[in-house]
Amino acid sequence: MAVHNLRPAPLARRIHAVLRAVRACDARQALALVEQSAEAHRRALSALLIGHTLAFRDESVFQSLRRFVIPRLDARPRVWSIGCSRGLELLSVALLLEERAISPSTVRASDLRQLDPLSDATLVRDFAAAVPDEFAELAARATPAWVRSQLQAIDWRRENALTAHLDGSWDLILCRNLAIYLEADSAARLWQRLAAALKPGGFLVVGKAERPVVSGLHRCGPCIYKRPRPLLAGGSHGA
Repeated sequence: MAVHNLRPAPLARRIHAVLRAVRACDARQALALVEQSAEAHRRALSALLIGHTLAFRDESVFQSLRRFVIPRLDARPRVWSIGCSRGLELLSVALLLEERAISPSTVRASDLRQLDPLSDATLVRDFAAAVPDEFAELAARATPAWVRSQLQAIDWRRENALTAHLDGSWDLILCRNLAIYLEADSAARLWQRLAAALKPGGFLVVGKAERPVVSGLHRCGPCIYKRPRPLLAGGSHGA
């Protein structure tokens, strides 16, 4: 995500974190370090982006996924998490899919940072303990071996959702709390791209403060939007 796509206020709040990360006195020195060193660039990007993520974050959203969205997915769905951070969101979705014996054909995780979740021993060991009480009956499935196998199955990509190649074949896209940091025109472009990336009948999950206004997307639950299927004979939408 290019810096010019970001809203100035959130960007300004992260400047001090970036200076600390690259050990610079001011923005000019930080820019010079980032241009000269790949490691400084990595640290600056990691400090700039807010990688906060939790298992089953916003439980009401995951309850809606569990009750309404997951049962309506195709037998071999394609799932994509944008701004995936450590992958806890995808692990949470994976538990809901496993509960229904649904095996996705593709699971993709995109982030601007270079991630290696399999080296995160804390994530592998502690994911089950991070599952909230509302989903406690699923936690027993989340053994370290299960977590590791799920992480290995994910297609991890370092990419920008505003420029990445997209096709209209995704059943479920999760892009939560990214657009709120973007300038209005960049956010609108992101929503348009993601709406087009969904297959008919596919679902988009967004953050609590995000309201995508895109032709062809209809709100169907808390933070959940659907791309309807084409009209069937008689004028009703497909399921």
